[in-house]
Amino acid sequence: MAVASRNFNNAEDDDLDVDQTAQSIQDQLQQYKLTTFDATRFAGFTNDNDSVLNHVQKGYQQAADIAIDLEQLGESEEAQKLLESVTICIDAEHELSTQKMIFQQLANRIQRGEAINDPVAAYNQFLQREQAKYRAMSAKKKYYTNRKFEDFRQAIWDVNHGTDEPMPPYVAPGEVETADDDDDLMVSQGRRSMKCPLTGTWLEDPVTSKLCAHSFSRNAIMGLIRSHRGRAECPMTGCHKVLDQNALYDDTMLERSVERAMEEDRLRTEQTEFFDVE
Repeated sequence: MAVASRNFNNAEDDDLDVDQTAQSIQDQLQQYKLTTFDATRFAGFTNDNDSVLNHVQKGYQQAADIAIDLEQLGESEEAQKLLESVTICIDAEHELSTQKMIFQQLANRIQRGEAINDPVAAYNQFLQREQAKYRAMSAKKKYYTNRKFEDFRQAIWDVNHGTDEPMPPYVAPGEVETADDDDDLMVSQGRRSMKCPLTGTWLEDPVTSKLCAHSFSRNAIMGLIRSHRGRAECPMTGCHKVLDQNALYDDTMLERSVERAMEEDRLRTEQTEFFDVE
């Protein structure tokens, strides 16, 4: 009986030790918070996002190149199918950009000294809120007034219509355009400039900002950024986004549009000179 009693008491002590240990761990977790040193690690997450975003950007360009080739071959229906698939890239880009924004916001909160003891829960809370906002947006807001969607359409349109003929607003299959759509389709009314706002000449090796969608000749904007020690405010009037090298991507779709516009301009000049001689 004495042995049994001792064993029972030991078991009770063990249970008590386990409970105390669990409570101690719980207390430590509640008191734990990420430090400013931990905040610097979020840069690794944002770098990973940038890497994947670059692949998405390349996906846009490759799809546009294929669509242009299909349009030139008279396969307009196939080109349109690629246009519709651009929405998948837009969704992926938005998701990645949202994740990057959340990482940056969490890092900023930590650096300000805010107590964040469960970064996963904080991240998920941010992400779910932003995803709900995005799901609530109409297809027109998400896709049809998106700059990349419009550029993709423009690249296909220019194959058979040239750069002088205005491209009509996009109407999704099964939808009917109404007067109420004017505001939503405002972006569709304008063509991107083929001239660099810094040099005033044709865009050369164009790059576009991921932050504000403004485009520049590579050497011109990189010269501006270098002259401001690696970070410069966007030179477009009214835009205050701060650009660095990582904020720019090679815009090969725009480059092809510039090449077509230059060729059309050259042909017009030759025709004008011919008639002037006559």
